[in-house]
Amino acid sequence: MLKLHVVLLITAFGTLTIFLSGEFISDYLSLMMYREINGSDIWIRSAERQNNICATFQRLSNAIIEIDVKGHSIQLIQNKQNAPKHLNVFVVLHSHVDPGWLYTFEEYYSTSDHPVRKILNNIVNSLRKYPKLRFIWSEMSFLERWWSEANTTYRNYFKSLIDEGHLEISGGHWVMNDEATPYFWEAIENIIVGHQYVHEILNITPTTSWSVDPFGHGLMMPYLMKLAGINQMVIGRINSNIKNILKQHHQLHFRWAQNWDSQLHWAPLVNVLPNAYYTVTSACGTDEMICCQFDVSKTSRSSCMERAKVDNVQKIALYGERMANQYRSLQTFYNSEAVLVAAGDDFLYSDSDDLKIVHRVYSALFKYINRNYDRFNMRVQFGTVADYFKSLKGNAKRRASILSGDFFPYMDNAFSNAPFWTGFYNHRAYFKCFERIIQRELRLVDLLSVAIGIYLNSDVEIARRNLALSIHHDAITGTSKRHVMDDYMLRLRSALHIILKEQERLLSISDETFTTLFVNNSVKTKGMYLPRITFSFADGIESYKIQIVSQKTFSTMELVKINVSSPFITVTHNDKLLTIQVVRILKQSDLFELSFFVPLDPFSRTIVIMQLDNSQSNMLTTSMKSNNFIRKICNPKMIDSNKNENIKLENEFLTIFWNSSTAENYRLVYNDGSMETNFALYFNRINDYGGAYTMVSAGLSLENITDKNRLSPTIIQGPIYSSITQQLSSQLAYSITIINSTDDNARSIQIDLFTNVTLSPGYTYFMNLNSNINNFDHFYTDVNGMYLIQRRYDRKMKLEANIYPMITETVIEDDKLRCTVLGAQSTGVTAKMGLVTLMVDREMYNDDGKGLDYYEASESHPSHLRYRIIFEPKTSEMKNFDDLKTIDKNELENKSSPMNTMYHSQLVQQTLEELLYPAALFLSSSINSTDNNEMSSVLIDLPRLPDNIQLITIRYIARKTILLSMRQLPYDCSVELYCKSDSNTV
Repeated sequence: MLKLHVVLLITAFGTLTIFLSGEFISDYLSLMMYREINGSDIWIRSAERQNNICATFQRLSNAIIEIDVKGHSIQLIQNKQNAPKHLNVFVVLHSHVDPGWLYTFEEYYSTSDHPVRKILNNIVNSLRKYPKLRFIWSEMSFLERWWSEANTTYRNYFKSLIDEGHLEISGGHWVMNDEATPYFWEAIENIIVGHQYVHEILNITPTTSWSVDPFGHGLMMPYLMKLAGINQMVIGRINSNIKNILKQHHQLHFRWAQNWDSQLHWAPLVNVLPNAYYTVTSACGTDEMICCQFDVSKTSRSSCMERAKVDNVQKIALYGERMANQYRSLQTFYNSEAVLVAAGDDFLYSDSDDLKIVHRVYSALFKYINRNYDRFNMRVQFGTVADYFKSLKGNAKRRASILSGDFFPYMDNAFSNAPFWTGFYNHRAYFKCFERIIQRELRLVDLLSVAIGIYLNSDVEIARRNLALSIHHDAITGTSKRHVMDDYMLRLRSALHIILKEQERLLSISDETFTTLFVNNSVKTKGMYLPRITFSFADGIESYKIQIVSQKTFSTMELVKINVSSPFITVTHNDKLLTIQVVRILKQSDLFELSFFVPLDPFSRTIVIMQLDNSQSNMLTTSMKSNNFIRKICNPKMIDSNKNENIKLENEFLTIFWNSSTAENYRLVYNDGSMETNFALYFNRINDYGGAYTMVSAGLSLENITDKNRLSPTIIQGPIYSSITQQLSSQLAYSITIINSTDDNARSIQIDLFTNVTLSPGYTYFMNLNSNINNFDHFYTDVNGMYLIQRRYDRKMKLEANIYPMITETVIEDDKLRCTVLGAQSTGVTAKMGLVTLMVDREMYNDDGKGLDYYEASESHPSHLRYRIIFEPKTSEMKNFDDLKTIDKNELENKSSPMNTMYHSQLVQQTLEELLYPAALFLSSSINSTDNNEMSSVLIDLPRLPDNIQLITIRYIARKTILLSMRQLPYDCSVELYCKSDSNTV
């Protein structure tokens, strides 16, 4: 019998209620501690449809919040300073092992100076030999590599150390992921892949989290950790100024709450490392010159005038007192009876004597401190993260302050030449694009697998793990050496190949003629270009059968674009000719772009037949109309920018007016009269003195991108879509498009941006959207696609200090209008009054002092970046904007809107899903007599989901076990509700 596991991502409005095989289930389920349910049927509990499906966030009460972090500012309600005299110290041994940074994964594991294979062997050997030693391990990717070659004896040793509590799996994700760039679905997969593997080999589920190296920490991970059953976290890198304030107020312990979680259901207890790093030198106390003396292993990287010695009683007393003083200095930061002291470094403990030395020196010093309790009031021991949190008394946990907000952007040192880590939000944009493509294709193959009832090939698990590897904090960030990024790309390309072949296999089970996969999106990468396949009608081929597969949860009119070798084509769906648009591709005399719409139900597939129509080949006309069929051959029109020529792009919902003499300016009108606004779209760049991690504007102003030799704008106007394309320079070209669909996604403006900045090193490029919106320097960015939080542009600080992560979305609004920008790839964004500025690409060669040498940070390959812009009228004036209007300009700098958290509309959600999950196309040259029968079929026999329920994924996690992940969407109430409903439930 099939087992079904359900994961419900809880929003501010609780869980979705589900009936499974007649049993009523309504509780908070973890990501890995699934409840097994026999049966294969699912019923979504229905309710009568209300007038709308919007909701209002119940924001976290100000009375609850004691620490409020916003960008570079922090507000604390009280200063806690009543630390007890007694102190328990837990020294946590760890080795930070990046699965790719300066070396590749395999190089780090086997051939580097400090191979991970030896580190894990040493851990097992030393912990068995010295029973008082404790150690933690966080990244499962390396553990799996070691486990795969370990013999039975070493595997059993490892299990015993886990069972005895001497070794802890903390976090247990496949990798320690970045938090500023991945979509939340990818982070969930990273957790599941890691936790599932841990459960498989060790039969445990991690209970703590260790994430000490991502470049800033956001609200996604504490929420997902709570869902995964983890209520205790250790983090490291937060803004150094904010960390210093927290230290001064004795609050490096706190419960981290979601901004909408008024009941504090999703507020784990967090411990912040006291200083910049997780090393012995940085983490043991307040004086690095003293702390480095305890970095005693042979493979230590620290430079120190002396190392602790325990050769005689005098030295033990000397270094024991120094150690105790440093540990005591940490207590005031936490206002706690216990402190955690990280004792590790990058790839530490690779020498077989390392842990032996640590054990000998530390044990002698611990014994001295513990024997002199009357003097030090301190108990010191080796411990795990779990040991540390267990030692905290219940009242210590209850009295922990409640913190809201996040820790972006990250700043390591205010006095460094490159303090703001905002460059990586957009660095190596091509990788961020490609990684999202793999995500989309993996989600589709999972859906196909469940739909057809066939378990995936084992190679797909390798692909899944490589995708998880790609969101490591040195991978998706683009902050690894060139050859390491090449290795990450090779793994992703291999993953894509595996996934596409598996998609083909699954579909061929029901129709063996689908033998060739058609990739319908393109991305340029080093040594690889994924173009649209050209359908050639040479060599006697006169027709193609194309299967179109949707992984979306709602009905849509899907826009399909393919390249063909002839303009004389017909496309048939359900025995009816479809309206098509054929555009001659510039500089290609025998290549055309064919476009058409096809209706798709949720989780469905359909077939269209494309045929050569030689009867029309002698016609000189470029358009043909007959009944409901339209075929238009559009020759792109070149516009002279020096002439005053007016162009209008129009569909059922909106009209865009554009004049060639003012190429940056557009006027947008909703055809129903509900809205009219002007906006400008322009591009500029800055001479960036940062590196892979950081941006450094050096106070320079942005320079607009102009090219005297730029090509004239190109206009396309047709029955399927209309567009304006401008080649701004050799580095940038963009098109603005509206589609002529009856779907509500036709209310969005499509922006396709083509970048090639490889020959302009030292620059960061920006796209700017200027509007009439009076947002008073406030804007919103998404929390990894889950919801949005408010940001504020601080005019006292430089550009790079005001850039925040945009994983999928940014919003500005006033009391009359909202503007949303969606992105198919992550980037960085900021906004001033009416102006949204997005990072689009960059080519860096500088060493910003964060880990990569000169020129190792460069190599940004050509990219195709996709965006959507949506303007939505507000339904009513909101008090917070009226309040802001009355604030004095100087006072405004320190105030924010009460609406510090929001969610977008249903229109934006559906547009985002269409951007992230376009339909997949499969083709065959074989056509048989039954092709026009049963042209459409449902892939997954789920009931129609309510409009406000998002399917995150549905996939096998074992041969007879399916994981179904969904979440409830609290659509915003303050904008017009446009979307047509697919269901009668909410």
